[in-house]
Amino acid sequence: MTATNSLPTLPQELVDMVIDYLHKDTKALVSCSLVARSWAPSSHYHLFYEIQLGRADTKEGSQFLQLLEKSISLRESVRVVLLWGASICVCPDALLSLLNSFPNLHSLRMYGVTCKYTPGKFVQWTRARKLRRLELSGFEALRGEIVNTMAFFSRVPVDELLLGDWEVLPISLHQALREILPCDSMEEHLHSWEVASLSFMDNVPPVALEIARPAIAPQSLRSLNASEQTAWAMPQSFAALLADVGPYLTHLRLDLTGIYTRSSEDLGRSLTRCTSLRSLHLFVSADVFYDRFASVTVATAAFPDCLLQYAPPTLRTVTLGFGIDYDGSFVKYWADIVNWAQLEEQLLSFRALHTVRFVMEMPCPAIFTEPRLEPMADGQRDLIIKSLPKLHAAGKVLV
Repeated sequence: MTATNSLPTLPQELVDMVIDYLHKDTKALVSCSLVARSWAPSSHYHLFYEIQLGRADTKEGSQFLQLLEKSISLRESVRVVLLWGASICVCPDALLSLLNSFPNLHSLRMYGVTCKYTPGKFVQWTRARKLRRLELSGFEALRGEIVNTMAFFSRVPVDELLLGDWEVLPISLHQALREILPCDSMEEHLHSWEVASLSFMDNVPPVALEIARPAIAPQSLRSLNASEQTAWAMPQSFAALLADVGPYLTHLRLDLTGIYTRSSEDLGRSLTRCTSLRSLHLFVSADVFYDRFASVTVATAAFPDCLLQYAPPTLRTVTLGFGIDYDGSFVKYWADIVNWAQLEEQLLSFRALHTVRFVMEMPCPAIFTEPRLEPMADGQRDLIIKSLPKLHAAGKVLV
């Protein structure tokens, strides 16, 4: 302590610990960032770790872009960007400039935002570091705009690519005559995309599979998550996708809610192509239980054996997920009619099986949210353990 500095100096690691403790208190973090220059990096890390931007923020000369230019600490603090719009089409050069401002960015989630096409000029984002997550959803656009948007990112390796909530608009005669969106030229750039995990969420039209299948390098894909609409409403396209990527997949999640209205045989035959599968996650929604389809009893009793019988012997983990119904009546109904002896025999046939997991889940309840997983209620947990005695004795049941 000196005469010019009457305040004791705290070790920086203690300052960082205090600021980390306040990571959810925005008001406190703002105050901390103004205490001293040495406090700013830790405060900015939490304040700007995740930012949400609108259309105005991407325009040249916006207040946000001006702030980015002035603050290196802010740019380096951003890890997650949520880019939100309502059916807007942005200039790819502006998007490229914005994304390059964040050297530590690891996740980008775009909703309702597509890239414009500039005749004679094609823009792609390139970077050495891969993205952990890229979400492209909320599209209400022409096919060409969607292709152009995906092609913009296709030179960046991605750990997890999420596609969902798309509406492909028909091209008008006026647009066709003016050749505003020449799709063929853009699709030439959409190939060999290194994606480790691909998720098709709800409201995905057939065009999503048509675009994604040739775009992704099959040998790079290790995980696939297929919504009900993807797996059941587009059987031929989905079978073609599994034919390409099946030998490389180690994890597959399927929404089997379609068993209430369709046969599972075609999907089962597609599953046989997944020869290296280690983890299989089968989900069935509780909604159909309350809709009271005529086949509800037969279909519910068939879950999950209708697909397990086609699974490869390489499985090590099987997860059975049930839609959250809050009062537990759906799971209880399934537990009362399923053939437990047959289910246990089928699971025991997988010699490499390590874990059978039962969960309640709600896939992505809202925009920019994560799936919710919850454990079974005590009564249901006890019933499952009692009904699978051999697996429980081997320590393979997790509820």
